[in-house]
Amino acid sequence: MTFPTRWLVWAFLAGWLALAAPLQADNSPGLLITEIYYNSPGQDHEEEWFELANFANVAIDLANYKVGDEETRGGGEGMLQFPAGARIEPGQVIVVAQTAAAFQRRWGFLPDYEINDSDPAVPLMRVYSAWANGRLALANDGDELLLLDAQDQVVDGMSYGAGATHFAGIGYGPPIPTASQGWSLERNPAHCQSWSAGDWLPQSAPTPGQIPTAEECRAQFTEVTAVAPDQLPPIGQIQGSGDMSPFVNQIVTFRGVVTGVQTYRNVRGLTYYTLFVQDVPGSEDGDPATSDGIAVFHGRPQPTVAIGDLIRVTGRVIEFFGLTEISDDGLEIVIEARNQPLPDPIPLNPPADNEAAARYYEALEGMRVAVPGTAVVVGPTYASCGL
Repeated sequence: MTFPTRWLVWAFLAGWLALAAPLQADNSPGLLITEIYYNSPGQDHEEEWFELANFANVAIDLANYKVGDEETRGGGEGMLQFPAGARIEPGQVIVVAQTAAAFQRRWGFLPDYEINDSDPAVPLMRVYSAWANGRLALANDGDELLLLDAQDQVVDGMSYGAGATHFAGIGYGPPIPTASQGWSLERNPAHCQSWSAGDWLPQSAPTPGQIPTAEECRAQFTEVTAVAPDQLPPIGQIQGSGDMSPFVNQIVTFRGVVTGVQTYRNVRGLTYYTLFVQDVPGSEDGDPATSDGIAVFHGRPQPTVAIGDLIRVTGRVIEFFGLTEISDDGLEIVIEARNQPLPDPIPLNPPADNEAAARYYEALEGMRVAVPGTAVVVGPTYASCGL
């Protein structure tokens, strides 16, 4: 979905940055799709691209590998085969673009392969008619991208938006939320493969030819809920102790007290609402490194909940410019009680060191806080129409 720009308040928001780093070959999955760019600001049939990386400790002969958006043999979409002699070295990242010329204009360098002939210096992909004869064109509202080996077995794949939840006998779920125009979908960390949206994040600044790495993969897709209402997880478990939730793009169920309702009106006059929800006092996880609060993006409908309501929330975890929040897509909210006591605000006392302060504020994200003594406003929090 496309998110409106919104004024983020109540706590300092620490963003995250995926850095390219050397690949690790140990316990590696081999060849993986690591990033796709399908909703371009220009012409999609010229500017789409996708990226693959070799996590094995040996070179891979690509000549018999295929990649395409047709999830069923004999279907009407596309499946392409790498040209004869193609190979990918250990740790290498390659980019396949619709056209090399358009890719170079936007990104400043040539891709490794192209689908439509525009530059004789770039090897051309081949139609793999044994699987499909259509054109590989990634739909903006949802599609799939599959990677087949020499035996036409699916060795990797991803699905986003309205894409399929099964392809070639493999279940995939849930599909990844769609990316905004000009954004990409990036496997993050790049070596993780759980066959679910939990492996992927939207990327506002695509990085063709570079991949993000981390020591550990996030939890595989699982609904973070329990059979008994009193066993629902604390919000801190969903927030996690890092810059991002360990359950990004996954469905969670939790309860908490509404501590704030933010109203935002954009330049077009459309109003959006965000709830701030915090653990019921006494039900926190007790970990000072995890936040006990979380934002719930309610979207355009005016909420029926009020500050002090105890609610049970089910929804998908997303990261919005560094803020962990629950998406309005498929959001379910049940009011369990009214006029509940609010958690006490945390007096702010950040350390002077910038890195330490970022960690300090990250652990308070979405929580009630208080500024001790007298505070002076020295400038707008948001310099556009919001304030």
